[in-house]
Amino acid sequence: MNADPSLNLRAGPGTSFDLVASLPLKSKVTVTGRTSDGQWLKITAPQFGDGWVKTEFLDLNVAAASVPVVTDKALAPTAVPSPTPLRTPTRQAAAPTPTSAPPPPTPEPGGDIEKYIQALLAGKYNRLGQPALLGSVPAGGKVELVIGNDSPFALKVSLGSPAGVETNLDACRDCKVYESEAPGACPPEKPQKTLRIDPGALHLAVEPSTSDIPAYVGEWQLEGDKRYALCFYILRNPPK
Repeated sequence: MNADPSLNLRAGPGTSFDLVASLPLKSKVTVTGRTSDGQWLKITAPQFGDGWVKTEFLDLNVAAASVPVVTDKALAPTAVPSPTPLRTPTRQAAAPTPTSAPPPPTPEPGGDIEKYIQALLAGKYNRLGQPALLGSVPAGGKVELVIGNDSPFALKVSLGSPAGVETNLDACRDCKVYESEAPGACPPEKPQKTLRIDPGALHLAVEPSTSDIPAYVGEWQLEGDKRYALCFYILRNPPK
C-alpha cells in the first residue's frame, strides 16, 4: 500500500460508501475482487476486515486484470455525512456553515489560542471531523499527530489547550478543490507535519489561505501513545 499516511477502506467501490477504517502506510492486504473498470479493488486487511480501496494506491504483485470482477448487485452507494478526514486524512471537507451570530472580533495571531478559536466559532466556519487513529506508538505519553495538506492553499493550524501550538503547512502544488466526490487517499507527495502534543480534549482550527473558505474548527479527544492523522482537503459540494 502506497498511500501516506493512510488509505480509506470503504464498504463499497466508491467514495459515497461508508468509511470502514483507515489503513496505515505499508499495510499488507489480500485482493479478492475488482470492479469491471478496475478502478476499485475488494480486499481483506488483517485487523481491519473486508472492504474496497482505490486501485491506484495499492502495489500489486499480480496483474489487476487477473483479479476476478465482483458483480454483486447488492452493492449500491449509501448516503453518508460529509467525509471525516480522514479517518479523511482523516481527510476533511464541508461546505461553509453560516451561523446567526454577529461578526466575530478579529483574532490576534500569537495571542491566546483558545480565544482565537472561540472568535472563529463566533463567525462563519466549517465543522472539522475527527482524525484517523493509526495505532499505538512509543511517544512517552504524548500524542503523535500527522497533518497533511491535500489542498491548493497554504494552511494555518491552531491547536488550543493543552497543546497551545500554531503551525503552518505549505500549499500542495498539484492538489485541487474537489467538486462532489472525495479522494480515496492522500496524495503521496503532499506537505505534511508530525507534531507531538499532550493528550486530552483538543480544540483546533485549520484555516486555508483564501478569504473564500471559512476556517474549519473541531474538538478532538486524543489518547497518549497513539498516532493520529488528518489529511485535509476541501470538497466544494459535499453529499447532503
